[in-house]
Amino acid sequence: LRIAKKVKKIKPNIKTIHFIAPKVWAWREGRVKKMKKYLDHILLLFKFEKKYFDKENLLNTFVGHPLLDDDSKDNIHLSNLIDNKKKYISLFAGSRESEIKIHGPILLNFIKKMNDRENVYNFVFHATDKHKYYLVNLLKKQNIFNAEVISDDKIKKEILKNSIFAVVKSGTVSLEVCKLNIPSIIIY
Repeated sequence: LRIAKKVKKIKPNIKTIHFIAPKVWAWREGRVKKMKKYLDHILLLFKFEKKYFDKENLLNTFVGHPLLDDDSKDNIHLSNLIDNKKKYISLFAGSRESEIKIHGPILLNFIKKMNDRENVYNFVFHATDKHKYYLVNLLKKQNIFNAEVISDDKIKKEILKNSIFAVVKSGTVSLEVCKLNIPSIIIY
């Protein structure tokens, strides 16, 4: 919005389009007045936002969210890999190195505590290729054998669908977990 404000000051006739509406419907509704002053059009991720911005007379177009619109049929069947006797818990430490280094040890401690209570869970870290081996080494150092690290996105999605619970770093993945109705805790 700050850039749109600067652009409109320099050249008021330039049309401004904003991608991803600020969540003014959730908090700080007063920002809509500023938005109407500096934005000519807004592109929306969520269908319900359209009704809100229509009411506010701010031109908008619903474009959707790629994660929420993903109804791909290229599912992988993992029936030969998934042990139905175990309960899967998905772990998302994050995608940035700083997140992995902070959340990794915390999640390892979580695994140990769960194993002490009831060793019936299989933990699956969902990681990027870049951080996969860091997490694998952490697991080896801690002698944790009922956890694995996966980085293939299609396999990650199928494992997540078969999970009974997830511990998720705040972000887009938390939206995906909610979409799949997986009980979860979001960490930051």
